[in-house]
Amino acid sequence: GGSLKGLLIIIVILTALSVAGKIIGCGGTTWLMGNGWNESLRVGSVMVGRGALELVLISYGLFIGYIDTLQSAALITVTLLTVFLAPLLHGVFRKG
Repeated sequence: GGSLKGLLIIIVILTALSVAGKIIGCGGTTWLMGNGWNESLRVGSVMVGRGALELVLISYGLFIGYIDTLQSAALITVTLLTVFLAPLLHGVFRKG
């Protein structure tokens, strides 16, 4: 019921923040280095799919008791969503 709805809302928000953070962080840095917006957005979109470190950190957080299984499931879902979104975003931002 309400617990699942709240979890889904958190997953959507965290996924949006994860995608935006990688596009702004990596794409913004690329732009500051003198590349155009299109190239910068492509670099940012490619970085969205990098989820290996997140999975290691989630596993460690679960192992040491910092997060519980529900939280780890939500974070793993966010990581997988961003990995699957990366090719779609890269297609949107590729050169015309």
